[in-house]
Amino acid sequence: MNCLHSYPFSGFKVDLKIPFPWLLEPGIEPLVEDPGIETLWVEYHPLVHEQPMESFLNRVSEISRIRPCCPVLGDTHCIQELLREPSLAIRGFAIKGLEASGFVSTESVLVLYGAVRELVRENARQTDITIWGGIATPEACSAFLTCGAKGVVFECLHWLTDLHPLSEMGRRSLEKLRYHQTDIAGLNLGIPYRAHNRGNAVPLKALKDLSSGGHTAETRRRQFISMIAGKAVHPLDGNYTREELIPLGVEAAFARDFAERFGVRTGEAIRGLVAETARLHRKATENPRPFAASATAREMGTRYPFIQGGMSSISDVPEFALEVARAGGLPTIALGFMDKEAIVKRLGDLDRLMGGQAYALNMVSLQENPFRNEQMEWIREHRPPFVVIAAGEPSIAREMAKEGIETIYIAPTEELLQMALEAGIRYIVLEGCEAGGHVGHHTTLTLAQMALLMRRCHPTLWQEKRVILAGGICNGDTAFMAWMLGADAIQMGTAYLATREIVETGALTRVYQSAIMEASLGDTIITGESTGLRVRSLKTPKTNAICALEEEFLKEGTGILEHRRKMEELCAGSLYIAARGEDKCAPGILDDRTCLERGQFMSGACAGTIRGVCTIAQLHHELAEGARITARPELLRETGKPAPPFRKSVSWQGFPERIAITGMSMVNALGNSLQEIFEASLAGKSGITTVPPSRWGHEAYYSPVPMTPEKTYCRV
Repeated sequence: MNCLHSYPFSGFKVDLKIPFPWLLEPGIEPLVEDPGIETLWVEYHPLVHEQPMESFLNRVSEISRIRPCCPVLGDTHCIQELLREPSLAIRGFAIKGLEASGFVSTESVLVLYGAVRELVRENARQTDITIWGGIATPEACSAFLTCGAKGVVFECLHWLTDLHPLSEMGRRSLEKLRYHQTDIAGLNLGIPYRAHNRGNAVPLKALKDLSSGGHTAETRRRQFISMIAGKAVHPLDGNYTREELIPLGVEAAFARDFAERFGVRTGEAIRGLVAETARLHRKATENPRPFAASATAREMGTRYPFIQGGMSSISDVPEFALEVARAGGLPTIALGFMDKEAIVKRLGDLDRLMGGQAYALNMVSLQENPFRNEQMEWIREHRPPFVVIAAGEPSIAREMAKEGIETIYIAPTEELLQMALEAGIRYIVLEGCEAGGHVGHHTTLTLAQMALLMRRCHPTLWQEKRVILAGGICNGDTAFMAWMLGADAIQMGTAYLATREIVETGALTRVYQSAIMEASLGDTIITGESTGLRVRSLKTPKTNAICALEEEFLKEGTGILEHRRKMEELCAGSLYIAARGEDKCAPGILDDRTCLERGQFMSGACAGTIRGVCTIAQLHHELAEGARITARPELLRETGKPAPPFRKSVSWQGFPERIAITGMSMVNALGNSLQEIFEASLAGKSGITTVPPSRWGHEAYYSPVPMTPEKTYCRV
């Protein structure tokens, strides 16, 4: 802190993020009073820092009376307490979602922001909300700013521009970073930590092992935090090896695109981003109700581009599907694990009941579905308007599409998205891990930004394709943000669990719906990491039992097959108990208490945002009405130079250029023939050498900053 006291910020204003211990030191007053400080930021997590939450918030409030001091928060309980305490003088705070670096929230930034917007409205608070990390595109910037966010903080998007002091090794690592090469440990402890991981990071694996079993949860938390304190390497100091623990957010995987799109000069790049964000903001203010009149909806044969997601043991009731269709949406009937006989019995009269209105059938295409072939046969016989292929690679979706059956494919990863595009599948659902039921690892925001980048790089591959976003979408705000993130349509499941018709048609028990209504922000949990089948559900006695079984497996090292058998035995019929209030193995209706104890209530993370039961028509009306848009004068006035068109010659993640290399001879530093080069390679010789000064002047052509005009960062 002394070094900052000796450096007055005269002549310009800065925002300053301070380490948490500084907040408690009496010597912070001179820094707080420095006129060059605009805002102080300090990160806090109640399970990481020893300072009690109430004491922390009071200290921030005290400083805020002199100088704006904004906490950076990811803990859901802390966020809710701040918003419910009217006496605090804190004028704003930043939310740090699951996508950011280091200690992050258990929830994505989309879910956090949607819930915070509702809490601010309920508590009649005037609170500035800033988004900290995870934002990597102008579309995402504009989406949050247009929907009321005060600002956006980039953690590492700009690290490949010239003014950032990243090491050369760090630059090389970021240039090659893929979307899946950051990872989370500690989610089960409530203190998730995101770090760099190319698949073999030693300290991150140690953190995962530590968090998974052995001692009590409290002991593991202390050891987890202690290990991070001892192992973490600041990203600017790291070499990005497998031995290092480097906190790094998903945003880092977009740094290369940012530099290629907006340039490597930091100032120019930021100005280009701001100009494009402003253009998108103006576009959004001119079209506040984008889903009210949708071309995609007309293609689907519906009034709105709203898809009710398939939910096993819930959305297999035709009467509920009819209600969704009547309200203008596309209902999805889940086939689950029904055999052909059960399908005929339950859905044999489906076409007559739907009366010509569009609907979709949802089929699990994994080998684990024992009735997959029977279901495909029935689908081919009845040729529904749409088929949704959930889970697995898109070969079955491609088959269906070739047979003239309109197919919707759910792609939770970059690789599956690429395969679906190349297969020519027209409707693609990008489902984030905020969704309920079986989920992947990427959030909706990450998947959406990934698709925006792919679409810009390879526009021909996206011709006639429709992007459907799913996960964390439940109201007008989140629906409008999805549109700004590139969605042609949206898919929801949890939002429909809060509709009147789903209970009236018998698709859902009232106790299930009540559990959704009573959920708070952060009341869902992902289980199944140990088996590779991740499932998001409400926190209940059943999920507690599942977590205990997973900890036992990791602690005792039970065989994976035996562990899967135990998991299947524990979970068998639990969703049906929650959804229908019945046990398949015993006759009779179960009481609410038994359902809550034995049932698994699959739910999306947005359950904590939903406040009341409504009709499907009311839900669709709210979604179509759009967001409470905040017109930003500073963006409406922005007339900066727009970004140049993307250079199509540059290849990108998952889409290597199609280059065939042919040749009958070879010459390089190892030899003058294929035989010489092969023998030298077998002998372990290296042909990579520094170009000598006699060949070229390093000072004239070399720069450590990649993509510097007229320069190269390569010396060999």
